[in-house]
Amino acid sequence: MQQLIERLRARGLAPTIISGGGTGTFDLDSADAVFTESQAGSFMFVDVQYEDVWTKDGLAPPFEPAIFVQTAIHSASYTGVVTTNAGSKRFATDGGRVVVQTPTPTPMECKFHSDEYGKIFFADGKSRLSVGDRVECRLPHCDPTINPYDRIHCVRGDTLIDIWPIDARGI
Repeated sequence: MQQLIERLRARGLAPTIISGGGTGTFDLDSADAVFTESQAGSFMFVDVQYEDVWTKDGLAPPFEPAIFVQTAIHSASYTGVVTTNAGSKRFATDGGRVVVQTPTPTPMECKFHSDEYGKIFFADGKSRLSVGDRVECRLPHCDPTINPYDRIHCVRGDTLIDIWPIDARGI
């Protein structure tokens, strides 16, 4: 990149804004001091895919997850497993696993059961949640998960702070 900038300058075409990089390379890009603008965007949400990039190398993610899909328990007929009302239509399926954030009484694994429903399996095979209980899940891949929704509810603790429309919905 630096060579390209130097060649442009030599021809009298010095760029005033040099934009690039991203969430996964923000720390490397700032160390190189080439870009005047960072294209990091997913950092504001942090999905499971980005967490995996850092943790697989033994690093702590530099950002905390800040976006979740809230789903409700639709069926709790069997001990150790529940059905939610959020299936593969509610999460991007290209980014790996859905991670249950809350509640976490015991380790859980979330799997797609169909387009409309998901299943949560409790690691101990005994725990359970009740019909109507709410579960917050971290997104496997934030960009394509956000796209089908109409709005994002911004909360701090249990308080609704704002509602953001998703202007590019469906694009």
